[in-house]
Amino acid sequence: MCWEYLCLLLANWLVGLSCRYDGRGALYDLKQYEALPGGHDANRWVGLSDAERRVEQLCDEERYRALHHNEEEEALYQGRDI
Repeated sequence: MCWEYLCLLLANWLVGLSCRYDGRGALYDLKQYEALPGGHDANRWVGLSDAERRVEQLCDEERYRALHHNEEEEALYQGRDI
């Protein structure tokens, strides 16, 4: 084997090690990154009136409707294009 080939193998091996750096030692305290007890939007409802909360709930239902209902299948049953 020639030196150039061995150096290339060593360089590739070292690059592979650097790509697999384990950051768990550097991130020992994750309290500031943890989610709030009520979820990511726990403070969103603070200060809203009942009417504003209802509007926000309706917007959320429409926003996340596709997660609960298969809209493509409903469109096929109703005979319309998506």
